[in-house]
Amino acid sequence: VTPLYMNSFGVNLTYVGLMLSMASIGKLALEIPGGILIPRMGIKRSMLLGMTIIGFSIIAMYWSSSPEEVLIYQFMMGVGSVFYHTARLSFAASVTEHENRGRSLSALGGMNRLSRIIAPTLGGALATAISLKFPFLLSGIIYLVAMVISFVTVPNVYAQPRKSHSNISILWRVARQNQSALWRVGLGAFLLTTVRTARFTLLPLFASDVLGLDASQIGIILSVASIADVLNVFSAGKLMDRFGRRWAAIPCVGVMALSMALMPLTTGFWGLLLVGIIAGAGNGFGSGIMMTMGSDLAPVENREEFLSLWILILDLGGVACPMIVGGISDALSLVASGFAFFGIGVLGVFAFLFFVPETKRKPTPSESQQTI
Repeated sequence: VTPLYMNSFGVNLTYVGLMLSMASIGKLALEIPGGILIPRMGIKRSMLLGMTIIGFSIIAMYWSSSPEEVLIYQFMMGVGSVFYHTARLSFAASVTEHENRGRSLSALGGMNRLSRIIAPTLGGALATAISLKFPFLLSGIIYLVAMVISFVTVPNVYAQPRKSHSNISILWRVARQNQSALWRVGLGAFLLTTVRTARFTLLPLFASDVLGLDASQIGIILSVASIADVLNVFSAGKLMDRFGRRWAAIPCVGVMALSMALMPLTTGFWGLLLVGIIAGAGNGFGSGIMMTMGSDLAPVENREEFLSLWILILDLGGVACPMIVGGISDALSLVASGFAFFGIGVLGVFAFLFFVPETKRKPTPSESQQTI
């Protein structure tokens, strides 16, 4: 619904791309300060603060009346996401063991994908029956309910601030000590995230502007794609834990790139539905992949600082995708954007094959003995 709602203001696609990028821009702006504040606040408090900001920002979208307001609310959603997603990933990393981390975090990613089976169809139906704005009101309320559930269920031990507080010099030291991993693994993560975001940015705009599909049809396509996504969650965890993280990332970005190349060739609902299924299946191979690789690399003593830098890299991909869609589409066409993302996906495959190091480490003798 979000790309369609932004497109309804009658602005050009470059401006739509900017609106879609504002949440990622908000994350970029706050990711470094967040890496310092989260250890001081504690994981649980950071999660709750982030979810509260996101929930009220989504509700505010319901009352927005101009593109400028949308820019502000999307930015605030990004601010909230810094606290929520960094703290959530730190929590997940602290309660998973390395040898089964791929399966654990692919299951966490699978829960996100399960919600996407319901959400696009429900959002599209509500947008068609009531208004494009209404899904934002419902979504914001659901987010605040999730915040209350997190308040009740996350153990209070995670509400305690870390004993050694963070500051900018510690963050800089973590960046310098891990610069090789952040650069090499981060490049692959950036390319994968850019192509992954296209499914939720380019596909709805192409369906609406080129094929003339309505919100309910687009919602069905995205929901069916999420079913294909969920069906690959188990495969993703097994691939990551058995063969290594890269061997889940390569089919993930490769199959999604193929779907982007096929999208411009579609002429109607059924063709785009098939493309959505292919994109969903590809994305399923990467269920939890970015969380797992980030958790593998994060040093235990400065986990939040490292993960804030890691998520910063992922957010660059989130910013790049809508801007690429908007810029190329205004200069050329939405069809050209599809082929552009195919090229980015091919680069991602080569990056994971030849440049990105494997983050899954071999167990130490003591760990092997515990497993036996």
